[in-house]
Amino acid sequence: DALQRPNTPTMVMASYDINTSVITVVWQAPSPTASCTANIMNYIITVMDQNSPANITVSPDMTSVDISELASDGTSIVTNEQYTITVSASSEAGSSGPSAPVIVNNFILQSCVVTSPSVGTVNVSCDSSHQIQVTVTCTSCT
Repeated sequence: DALQRPNTPTMVMASYDINTSVITVVWQAPSPTASCTANIMNYIITVMDQNSPANITVSPDMTSVDISELASDGTSIVTNEQYTITVSASSEAGSSGPSAPVIVNNFILQSCVVTSPSVGTVNVSCDSSHQIQVTVTCTSCT
């Protein structure tokens, strides 16, 4: 029997830490398709900004990674940028398809320190692409 490519990783999630400028990506390893599924050799995390994709390869025993740079030339994760992230598994039989894309927005709308906010409303909704949108409206900010 010929070896089969691995299934696609699932449950991909990503978050941005504003204090460290690091995107953390976590995923669930794919389950084997059959007894002849090739062993996963590595995972490829593709991070796409407005310019071009960057591929980050990690070992098969990992199911999370912290990303602070997009390329060996030191291109850093930057504030006020949107990143689209996918994860795929690679084996000697080939690569899985990419996971469903996850979008990370790390926009800073105001650069001030809020010491005593007064929240007027908090709205949480899910848009047509199943992205959660959170809107916070402050009635005062000191």
